Amino acid sequence: MKVVLLFLFFPFILFSQEVEVFTNVDSLKVGIPFKLTYRVKLNGTFLWKEKSSKVFPAFSLENPKDSCYVELVKEERIKDSEGWQKYEMTLIPWDTGTVVLKETKYSLGDSTVIFSSDTVYVSTELIKGSNDIIDIREKFIDSSKNSNNDEQKNNWIYWVYLFLGLGLLSALLYWVLIKRKRKSRESLLKTPKERALNELEKLKNARTWETNQKEYYDKLSWILRTHITEEFLVNLMDKTTSETTVLLKTMGLNASIVKEIEEILNSADLVKFAASSSSHIFAQEKLETCVALIDTLKKNDENVG
Repeated sequence: MKVVLLFLFFPFILFSQEVEVFTNVDSLKVGIPFKLTYRVKLNGTFLWKEKSSKVFPAFSLENPKDSCYVELVKEERIKDSEGWQKYEMTLIPWDTGTVVLKETKYSLGDSTVIFSSDTVYVSTELIKGSNDIIDIREKFIDSSKNSNNDEQKNNWIYWVYLFLGLGLLSALLYWVLIKRKRKSRESLLKTPKERALNELEKLKNARTWETNQKEYYDKLSWILRTHITEEFLVNLMDKTTSETTVLLKTMGLNASIVKEIEEILNSADLVKFAASSSSHIFAQEKLETCVALIDTLKKNDENVG
């Protein structure tokens, strides 16, 4: 346990008047308040000097050049029935070691009263079995260190998350750009036939005819129209099935091929616009027919004529 030894040197010179100075404790700990009382007995009224600061003047006996922090928390001036005039102060010592309160001067007219000797002292003694007193300043220092450590730890965590976030963002951007680049390359390298067959394979694997036939037939007719448009350089995307059939016949396509294309488009129209439905087997057969058509359909070959 850290010990505070507090000496109060307050002898007095007040002509022939009675003067006393005493405390209400024999021992104390850091941060525990105690009372210091000046008493003067004289005829008339003694003017106690107002304290301009809440820091009571004190120094360390071990290091006389160093000031010690003793806080003045309360002042009270009392005159009792026996003629004693008291000046009572509540003080709190915040420094360890031997603390000496400096001499105190009071002026009364042309005279000066000085309290400055060793008639009264207060000391603390080591109490066995008690827990050690922790220096409050050490607590503040430890708290500051802990705060700094926490701040450094938080900063470290912040930077880790920042780098992780940047890494994930970079990876995502890289993946998107590479995927887009690959798609672009695939689009450039694939022929209309390859792209159409690839789309039909995706449609087959999705098995959309089992869950949403309207979506399935819409996709099937879109693939077929897109392929013919790209292969023969004609626009079928905004034409009806009848208009498409007429245009294909005028192009000189084989009648059997035109008929198969017309059947696929008519089946799609029934589901999309007439709320019709077909069996799963029929839907798969139309997909296989579309695959066979696209696989064999070419410009300027045996399909024309």
